[in-house]
Amino acid sequence: MYRIDVFEKAAEKCGYKLDYVKYDGNMHILFAEGFIPNLPYKVKWDSMGSCTKLNGTHLPQFNLPVSSVYADRMLESINDNILQNYIQLKQIIEKAAELCGYEVYVYNIPSVKIHGFIPGVEGRFYWDFNGFCYRHKDNKRMLQYDLPLQSAHEQLKLEEFKNVCG
Repeated sequence: MYRIDVFEKAAEKCGYKLDYVKYDGNMHILFAEGFIPNLPYKVKWDSMGSCTKLNGTHLPQFNLPVSSVYADRMLESINDNILQNYIQLKQIIEKAAELCGYEVYVYNIPSVKIHGFIPGVEGRFYWDFNGFCYRHKDNKRMLQYDLPLQSAHEQLKLEEFKNVCG
């Protein structure tokens, strides 16, 4: 069963007009009635989007694509969460680099490498999203230059708390 926003989006996608909607106690659609352009009669959609005439004759060519609209919404939500997590992780990495005095300068989202320099140390380095440091020329792990992500995360939470509390 789907909520009204999914039904409305599916109907809009198909150019149909919802006229009456019946809900259950959880605000899920039990059925909806409405109109389809160029049809002289009213139709009814069940909770899964299957279309029938009011007399019960099934009209599968007018079913609502509610499952694909719902899947699109879920995918948008997942992508929003991924982006939000990436932004938060980016902030933590920037804070960790700041705590260590490292100069972070490039973000490659697909490769998830953060490139930068360490003052006083020759060469280029990169960090993965776990905060592990590697020497750029030979990909050798450089443990002593790992980013303190946990400390940076806690520092950001403290700063956020200070901003909220004044």
